[in-house]
This record gives sequence, C-alpha cells and structure tokens, in this order.
Amino acid sequence: MKDRISKKLSDLGVYFIIILDDLDRLEPAQAVEVIRLVKSVADFPNITYIMCYDREILSQALENGLCINDGYTFLQKIVQVSFSIPLYEPFDL
Repeated sequence: MKDRISKKLSDLGVYFIIILDDLDRLEPAQAVEVIRLVKSVADFPNITYIMCYDREILSQALENGLCINDGYTFLQKIVQVSFSIPLYEPFDL
C-alpha cells in the first residue's frame, strides 16, 4: 500500500509542505505518537515536514513517553535537518 501511495504522490507532480507547530506543548504520550507517525510517512515523495518545537522540552517528553535515556538522540534519527531560531529581543517588538 505504501508503494502505491508513493507512486501516486510522485505522479501528481505536486509538492506538499506539512507544518507541525508546538510539538513541545504535547503530553509525552501525544509527542511520541506524533513523532512515530511522522517517522512512518517521512519518506513519501514530494512531501516536506516542518516541525516546530523546543528541542529540550520535546526531548524530555520523548524520554518520559518512551522511557529512554536520551530523547535528543531519538529525535536526531527522525529529523534530517535541524536549526535554532534565536529568541527575539523585547525592544524589537
């Protein structure tokens, strides 16, 4: 089934961008579920995922939800490119 979906997505010739925001606000069980879902469909063609989260908080949620020692390492296995956005300065507002 996954192969059929991949073929149809490729044949469409359209690109999709899926934005997942505030992942760090999820309960640990919800965070684990969302990350696992993304992992299961992350290799579909023509689809890009943008996930917005606080790395420390989401890593902690994954540690709690999966009972693992290092949520950041688990996250690195799923997220291909990661970068930080600096906090804004109050006087910029």
